[in-house]
Amino acid sequence: MAKSFIVVAVMFGVLQQCSLGSGNSDEDDVCSSSGLFRCGVAITEGHWCISRAWVCDGESDCPDGSDEPPSCSPVSCAPDKFQCHDHLLCIPSGWLCDGEADCVDQSDENGQECADNDFNCGPNEYRCDGTRVCLQLDQLCNGISDCPDSIDEGPHCRSVDCSGVCPSGSKCQKTFHGPLCHCLNESQYFSATSGTCEDIDECGYDGYCDQICRNMNEGFKCDCNAGYKLTDDTHCASVIPTKLLMASSHGIT
Repeated sequence: MAKSFIVVAVMFGVLQQCSLGSGNSDEDDVCSSSGLFRCGVAITEGHWCISRAWVCDGESDCPDGSDEPPSCSPVSCAPDKFQCHDHLLCIPSGWLCDGEADCVDQSDENGQECADNDFNCGPNEYRCDGTRVCLQLDQLCNGISDCPDSIDEGPHCRSVDCSGVCPSGSKCQKTFHGPLCHCLNESQYFSATSGTCEDIDECGYDGYCDQICRNMNEGFKCDCNAGYKLTDDTHCASVIPTKLLMASSHGIT
């Protein structure tokens, strides 16, 4: 009887091994037997599977994008998402023109949306070509690539001649498109039309004041609407104390 038990146990072990497989095929069997999709590479160590509902849903969930192959049918994106031009992926709108390509075809960085002529960088800033990425002028030719296509660095940093280009009170900065003059006084910008430094109208740009902005000679002043007060030079806060309400099964507190 004991020998029969051993034989049955051994045979069961062999059948179990054949059923589960061995080596790298385990992940295939586990994903398939669970009704899941196996990514081409591990998501994390020892984890390869995702829900089949995530395949061809317009968002890449596998690290290698194998759940969104070219054979997927075109997808429709939600209003708050950007649809890549190849119609393979939907990405959050906040990822559009942020300097990092998220679409397979890179249309979130190289498309017409990023070349929108209505978008302008702030005064004394440099706009990376075809994007909405703005750099401080001291980021140009500093040995660190900041633009998506690295156009802020390159041979022009050595070849462009800045000698005698800019007038007194301004400084020359080398760019891919040639020398660029900017003013030493940060409250001024260099006007290519007049060839001189002029006062910046900070109120014409976002990010200077929370609510009310008043342009002044060599600067600006912020103010707040009724019911608000300045907490520093630029930010406003309500003068009415706010109360946080907590909702639970026991009511609102």
